[in-house]
Amino acid sequence: LIPSYRIRVLSADEWAERVSKEKRETRVYERALLLHYKTYLNLLERCFGGTREDLAAAAARCLCELLLRAPHFNFRSHLVKFVAKHANEGGERSAADVCVDTLRKIFAQQSERGVVALEAVQATAKIIHARVKASHTVRPELLRSYLSLPLKIHPEEAEAAKALTQANKKQKKKTKKKEAENSAHQQLVMEREEDVRRDLEEAAGGPQGTATLARCQADMLSNIVLVYLRVLQGFRENVPICKGMLVAAALQGLSKFGHLINADTVMDVLGMLKGILKREMDDMILQDETYAPAPSGTSPPAGLDMEGSLNCILTAFKILAGPGGEALPFDTQEYIMPFYALLGSIGTQGAVRNTSLILQCLSLAFHRRHVQTSSVRTAAFAKRLLTAATCAPSSGAVPLVAAARRLLDGDASARQILESEEEAVTATGPYDPGCLDPDRSNPLATSAWELALLRFHWRPDMKRQAAEAADEKPLVVKFGKEEEPELLLRQCQKREGKCYIDLKMSKKMHPLLNGMKGKGSKRWKRQQKQWKFITPAAPLKRESELNFF
Repeated sequence: LIPSYRIRVLSADEWAERVSKEKRETRVYERALLLHYKTYLNLLERCFGGTREDLAAAAARCLCELLLRAPHFNFRSHLVKFVAKHANEGGERSAADVCVDTLRKIFAQQSERGVVALEAVQATAKIIHARVKASHTVRPELLRSYLSLPLKIHPEEAEAAKALTQANKKQKKKTKKKEAENSAHQQLVMEREEDVRRDLEEAAGGPQGTATLARCQADMLSNIVLVYLRVLQGFRENVPICKGMLVAAALQGLSKFGHLINADTVMDVLGMLKGILKREMDDMILQDETYAPAPSGTSPPAGLDMEGSLNCILTAFKILAGPGGEALPFDTQEYIMPFYALLGSIGTQGAVRNTSLILQCLSLAFHRRHVQTSSVRTAAFAKRLLTAATCAPSSGAVPLVAAARRLLDGDASARQILESEEEAVTATGPYDPGCLDPDRSNPLATSAWELALLRFHWRPDMKRQAAEAADEKPLVVKFGKEEEPELLLRQCQKREGKCYIDLKMSKKMHPLLNGMKGKGSKRWKRQQKQWKFITPAAPLKRESELNFF
């Protein structure tokens, strides 16, 4: 029933005009449709606020589906406000999840619905700002819905789009001056044609202009970054709700959109990330120096978990690796030390979930073009990765060993750790595994003894990785690409829930089977001598035999 265009509400003067019969019937039908549509929306909102949970969930799904299927129709702003509000405050959890999924779908289709996505971002950002300021709860899923936005606009393109918009406004002013010289009838006809053209552009499925889409993306980016910075600022100020999963969601968003931020905002973001990491490093050093529990009645400061800290480091690496990152007054060493310190606890804090973030940080820190690192730092990270692989689950340990092999393949001097400790001639002093600075841990004074342990792992792929790393073999080349750790991680994650063990099937028959072919032959007698089978001992029968203590 909903048409593919937006119904324009007519004024009293337009209703008093004399028009044809067909046009009059169309106007009456559109007016009645708009009235009943508004009544239907009010009914759905009353059902959502009722006491029946099943009815409230059904009403929420109806309202979300109307926004997805007919974003061009009237009362779109009303639907956007409803979805944005109840995505965080839904009385029924299923209804709130439906609203979050609707926002994700709208953001994913923002290339076709740029204006709708912009309204949704502005509505959610306003709600988050108000709730953070009042210390009210904000769902992390609401912040993670921004990750569905395929933003690709850079600040320069946004400025060009704004300049083009201003030029169009000036052109419209000149056109209006010319229209003033025309007759009243011609001016009325041109205004109606302009209204029709604008309504057709707002229709669903109609492609947005390049300038309009760029402007929408620039406005969305600015709103999203302000939301993330507000959450991080609340974390630094110890706001009760700005901790845990909410901060991790904000850092995850900054790691995705950090390379699109302009230079002025980049300085603020890097300074904030530096302060957060310094605070985490101080807490880590304090925990290493003292093991006394916190006094009664006090709670320890709420810090970041492993995922949040890695996202913080990944955001800084992406910004520094982006265009113009070399000119920023920030050193990579300020983020290398926290990253090296976090690798020591990867085996105990969600190794499989955070391995992907670790591999991304390693790629940005060591494998970018024009990046030169010392052999000591490379060897320290390789040693720390191998140590973490011995404690991590098998699905996360295989990519860590492959990442250590990739580090050692690019530095011949760092491969000294693959030798024995007696052959280490360039090292001065013992190896310090507890040092938080990789350049001062003296890794060349030790050896990668973890490889000798991992060669006896139950996984065949882990055995192969450890054996090839000990033999200083490079990563295997398959189909023109290296056996990258990211690829191994995806393969291990697919097999994790299936208990998949890649073992060769033995085709040998059991020698004690009845009716075995060739029984009594020379081959059978030779196999009987080679194969050994252990016969289990007879169970104890008498009670006196159990009293042997």
